[in-house]
Amino acid sequence: MATNEAVLEQLKAVRDQRIAHHDAIKASDRHLLYGDVSRLVEDIKYIYNELNQLHDGIIWNFDHLTKSAEQHTSEVIRIMCEESDRAKKSIEDIESKL
Repeated sequence: MATNEAVLEQLKAVRDQRIAHHDAIKASDRHLLYGDVSRLVEDIKYIYNELNQLHDGIIWNFDHLTKSAEQHTSEVIRIMCEESDRAKKSIEDIESKL
């Protein structure tokens, strides 16, 4: 769990840096490793299920949430790409009339 504390501190630092400098390409010199964040997520799910099982005897399966989040994220990205393409085309149309 001490590893999680370090990962949480790194996440907070990156978040704070990005809020302060939202236009910065590189948020900071801090690096978040995929494996560290994955372990943090797995630990959170494990702790949640341990507490939930003790409280009401239910263990939560997070798989459907992951799939749903992936689908929604893909849809948002698709819509953003369409809007970006539409805006570019609109600008090109205006420029071609000048």
